[in-house]
Amino acid sequence: MSPPPNKPVTPRKKPESDKDPPRDPTVGAAEGASSGTPENERIAPASANEAVVGKGEFRSSADRRSTLISGINSFAVKRVKYSNVNGIGMFEGDIALGPVAKLEKVHTAADVMGVHLDLPASGRSRPSSNVQFSVAITGQRYRWPGGLIPYEVQPDIQPIVEEAIKHWQGRTSIRFVARTPANAARYPNYASFEVGEGCYSAVGMQGGSQVISIGLGCGIGQAIHEIGHTVGLWHEQSREDRDQFIRIAWENIIPNMEHNFDQHITDGDDIGPYDYGSVMHYPTNAFSSNGLDTITALGGQPIGQRSGLSDADVAAVLQLYPGAVSSAHHLYTSLILELAKAIRDQGYRSEGVGFYGWPVPLPGTVPMYRLSDAQGKQLYTTSKDEAFNAASKNGFTFDSVPCYLFSSPGYGLAPLFRLENEGQHDSLLTTSLAEAQQATAHGYAGQGVTGHVLTSYVPGALPVFRLSKSA
Repeated sequence: MSPPPNKPVTPRKKPESDKDPPRDPTVGAAEGASSGTPENERIAPASANEAVVGKGEFRSSADRRSTLISGINSFAVKRVKYSNVNGIGMFEGDIALGPVAKLEKVHTAADVMGVHLDLPASGRSRPSSNVQFSVAITGQRYRWPGGLIPYEVQPDIQPIVEEAIKHWQGRTSIRFVARTPANAARYPNYASFEVGEGCYSAVGMQGGSQVISIGLGCGIGQAIHEIGHTVGLWHEQSREDRDQFIRIAWENIIPNMEHNFDQHITDGDDIGPYDYGSVMHYPTNAFSSNGLDTITALGGQPIGQRSGLSDADVAAVLQLYPGAVSSAHHLYTSLILELAKAIRDQGYRSEGVGFYGWPVPLPGTVPMYRLSDAQGKQLYTTSKDEAFNAASKNGFTFDSVPCYLFSSPGYGLAPLFRLENEGQHDSLLTTSLAEAQQATAHGYAGQGVTGHVLTSYVPGALPVFRLSKSA
């Protein structure tokens, strides 16, 4: 609302006091930090809740509280401020940290244990220098295995959700599979798209059912944004280095809503240069009290678009899910020198150990032949006939035997699936059924099981490294 004419407005600065508001002293002991809303903990409105301010992605309240978010991989913690929005701990307007009652228990336990409140939740691990853009949650605990997100959706919002999913699948390697009664046991962790109050989501995979609310005022762009949180992205303006790129106009922010603009330094890594065009960036007028900008890019760049993922967003997702299938060429080798040369001279990126085979023949094993053609396609097969036909009829030449595989199933062995993408001239080898299913959405066709391998090291086993580069 604009101020009355001719009445001077006194600019407000960012509040200097960072004290927590009074909390209910009857809250019990902690259960451990959580940033999701499990299915058996549906939210009930908290008592003495302040009026909810805003709509869509920007819902908050003056009932400000604090809790701790833990970094799964680092055991460190950091205090964050959030709003009590009808019993949900809401961070930065649309990130659901979980039930307020549970967050209060975490805070109380931290006080009792004397946990230092200024430690970073994830440590300060940094990505490699060639990684681009965005802010991502740390810890594999929060990643969706294989970049595959099972989901359920309420009928009223299905068209919006399906369009948002289509955009994500068209721009990234993230894949979605509808969760049904037939496959529910296979997918215990899933996203539930629901018509809630406003737009919100937890960050990363939480375990069990986690709500993505697509409420009134939430369209396709907002759904794309909320899926970004579910994948593992925080808001772009939450980066630790953001003051080098944007200015926060504290005087234009709704009173008591300033905590939604605090820098996020708790459970995320800054990835690459600042991305003004990120779909995860606040718009210029977020939580504005007077219609004026609350965020201004120092160089005048536009911010806050909800048209779709930027190239930088896509790169950040690739960093989060490097093993997810996308348009790529794959190479498999057991030779350290070949691994180093492929990375240094041929533009490949290591994805780690793909599987373990054996360096010499053992009873029950067969050689895995590697052949290549003039276009650079590799063929991996345990069939002598296929190898002979490829060499004599299709222009392939023999390269090497990377390892020996067991030809039959056995205790501790996993099937090694082989898929081919003729358009990309690529062969994909994987022990993950979910990745194999995902690959079929990228134009790969299953060729069956090549052999049976180990997925973890045992003495005498030979690691076979998996590398990839853009097609």
